[in-house]
Amino acid sequence: MTVKKSGLYYVSMYAQGSAASGASASIQAQVVASATVVDDAYVLFGAGYSYNGLSANINIGRVVFLQAGTVLTPQLKKSSASGAASTTGSSYMEVVHIY
Repeated sequence: MTVKKSGLYYVSMYAQGSAASGASASIQAQVVASATVVDDAYVLFGAGYSYNGLSANINIGRVVFLQAGTVLTPQLKKSSASGAASTTGSSYMEVVHIY
């Protein structure tokens, strides 16, 4: 998603992921910006733990000033722990222009 107008935005992300059956992993959800926002490129970061196929639900949000032209990219990944991780298809990002 590309920010069209500089201003204050509420950025939120919901992610649901799980480790493979018999495995464990930290499921990590993040929104990364193409430019530095505040002090780094991460607009949002959250994590949840999954074991044996049980879902990890992550719900994160933040109000942040974004410059026009900044590209936001939602990502879902797992830690380096054992087993594969996957999304359940219910992950999304929302960006609302406040001012």
